[in-house]
Amino acid sequence: MGTGALIRHIKNDLLDGVDSAYFATIENHFRMDTSNFLGVPVPVVRSIADRHYQSVRSLPPRERLGLCEELLATGEYELRLVAFRWAHKTLPELAATDVASPVAWIEEHVTDWSDCDDLGMQVIGLLFLRFPGQAMQVLDWCGSGNRWLRRSAAVTLIRAARQGHQLDLVFQVSRALASEKDDLVRKAHGWLLRETSRKRPDEVFQYLMDNRDHLLRSLITMASRKLSPEQRKALQTA
Repeated sequence: MGTGALIRHIKNDLLDGVDSAYFATIENHFRMDTSNFLGVPVPVVRSIADRHYQSVRSLPPRERLGLCEELLATGEYELRLVAFRWAHKTLPELAATDVASPVAWIEEHVTDWSDCDDLGMQVIGLLFLRFPGQAMQVLDWCGSGNRWLRRSAAVTLIRAARQGHQLDLVFQVSRALASEKDDLVRKAHGWLLRETSRKRPDEVFQYLMDNRDHLLRSLITMASRKLSPEQRKALQTA
């Protein structure tokens, strides 16, 4: 089956899964662009993606990444989710040199925070766990004019941070994003520090104390939610 026919088959299955109530929820309660959104719940999209993946799983991994790019090029939200799902399932077969492809998707295809987080958490973040040296590139993203690259600088480190890894890099990213004005980037910044504190609470507490004059109070509040009551109180009264 050619790529065009495959995408049409996937699209037809997605259309069968459209949920008007879900579409309304996304449109009214989340800050998402719904102009290219069919309204298919994410679990349904992933089920469809998994079913169609069976027809491409025997292809070489780079060819599968190429199919992902074809899906992304459609510009349709649910097809982007299918692409990210296929990339996720291809991860065990990728090499460090393959990280460049999904990283390029951030600028080329990410248009909303949901895309950013799905790609960052389910694909790039897991690649950074396997190839930690590749994660250093996030420092360059912090100064980008692309808000999704800046958000990704934080989001893609969360997987590692939850395991207590990349602590120095987390703090470098935090310092680089300290003056960030974009709310969606700020929220990712706070999320990263909060997740880091799950394994490294004392280090995050000390970092927040040492940098309290340079970090927004709202960021400190967000980042300290998993700290002990005593630590949160110390930050509030510092």
